[in-house]
Amino acid sequence: MKLLISLSVLFLLLVRAPAAGAQELMGLQLGKDRLSGALARIGNTPLVQRRDGADELCYRAEVPFEETWVVLSSGAAGNWDVLTTFRVLSSAPAGMTCRPTPLIAANIAVEGIRKGMTEDELRARFNLPAGTQTTGVAFRLPSRAQFRGTMQNGRLVSFEVSLE
Repeated sequence: MKLLISLSVLFLLLVRAPAAGAQELMGLQLGKDRLSGALARIGNTPLVQRRDGADELCYRAEVPFEETWVVLSSGAAGNWDVLTTFRVLSSAPAGMTCRPTPLIAANIAVEGIRKGMTEDELRARFNLPAGTQTTGVAFRLPSRAQFRGTMQNGRLVSFEVSLE
């Protein structure tokens, strides 16, 4: 009986755990969770539609000196409902009102990627070829999502993880 209970608990933990390599941010997963779920989990914030048709929600760190904003997006690949992109920014996105939340801090990360990482840290973590210091870096993550980041003074200042 104890073995059956132990196996049941283990099964429940595995089912609830995100898949290896899942792109997760603030408890939300790309390709799985919906914009409506983000609104329910994090709180109401205005929905903005980009020129390309993607729907976006914006949240920011509750503590102003953290200087971190997160934009959650759903585009065609998510049928404008399922999350397809996470953006982590160091400045407020133009034209968006962003709700403050304690779920965002300067060290928020997706797949271990966070603002402030050096290009060398990114290259070592993801086994990327050595290169010259650049202002932008892009590569496919092991989870098959696309990563794009902006470097400034040798550090990552903003990034996007996308299924599109």
